[in-house]
Amino acid sequence: MRRLLMLAVLAAALLVPALSYSLTPQEEELLRKAGVSEEKITEMKNPAPEAARYEAVVPPPFDITDWNADGKKDIIAGTSSGELNVFMNTGTNEAPEFEDAEEVDGGDVDSGTISVPCIVDWNNDGAKDVLMGNRAGTVFAFINRGTNSAPRFSGGFELMDGDLDVGSYSAPAAVDWDADGNKDLVVGSFDGTLYTYINTGTDAEPQFKSEPLELHAELVTYSTFNYTTPFIVRNHDNGLFDIITGCGDGRVYRFRNAGTKGAPRFSSPQHVMVNDFIYQLEGNSNVIATDWDGDGIEDLLVSNRTTTQTEGTSSTDALSRPSDVSRRPSRVYLLKNVGTNKLPRYDRAVEILKDKYDINI
Repeated sequence: MRRLLMLAVLAAALLVPALSYSLTPQEEELLRKAGVSEEKITEMKNPAPEAARYEAVVPPPFDITDWNADGKKDIIAGTSSGELNVFMNTGTNEAPEFEDAEEVDGGDVDSGTISVPCIVDWNNDGAKDVLMGNRAGTVFAFINRGTNSAPRFSGGFELMDGDLDVGSYSAPAAVDWDADGNKDLVVGSFDGTLYTYINTGTDAEPQFKSEPLELHAELVTYSTFNYTTPFIVRNHDNGLFDIITGCGDGRVYRFRNAGTKGAPRFSSPQHVMVNDFIYQLEGNSNVIATDWDGDGIEDLLVSNRTTTQTEGTSSTDALSRPSDVSRRPSRVYLLKNVGTNKLPRYDRAVEILKDKYDINI
């Protein structure tokens, strides 16, 4: 009888989705009398698997797009020369206006060339730190010795003393891949492979296995699937994480996670569509997800580092001879999600930053 009363009280308090009892017919009838729907009763009898309740992407203690914690979305970007730039928003989120690029710490946050940033609390002190990939294929970490509203960084260091290396054009993203409570890394690369480095240290002092796991991009038939720039987003169907990535073909792809907690398994990459057409920019694309307008629904920011290869050179020649590659201005577009988190839909791409150079978000 006590269990029946408990069920009735909890049902009335709308806590039924959290329960996982094996219900008797008598208990089912009591829940119906308490006004619980048949759908909710079925959920109680057949609770969701652990993976569906797993919150894989934990919000950080800061907005990764708000550099000075003033509530306005800024644009944080790497550059071809390796520094970290911030375009400060002097307008509003609804009508952003951006200042000219400001070099972070006077250009001292520098990973070499072709930097791609990842904003993350690397040492678990509550302040935003910066990871940056580079053309050499390694990953640098820069620790914030200031605050979230006034970041100041110490000298950078290469992860694993440079042994964490994907060959060329690294682009890092942080995620708890194996659900052990420690941040791991997914790193994009020039050849299109997404490399996963498992943290064998702690969350505050990460260390990594020397040999990465590989999520190969051969699932895509396009020969231009290279320069992958991953970003981690939540899968709102099962609570796991998905990977979205920019690419050398200017498109944006999403790998949907159909695995389980601690054992990710991904679908073939799906195109991000705008107004039912495959979205594609000129040049290499970079992408991040953010709730730009505060409506609780994830939007996308997509930038392109447009590159025109000199006629008569191969891609290998262009890599070995940067002077043979000319660059035109980059742009940043907001893809406002007019659907839901589970079923995102984008009806247009709004240009919010243009006529700038070297924007690797």
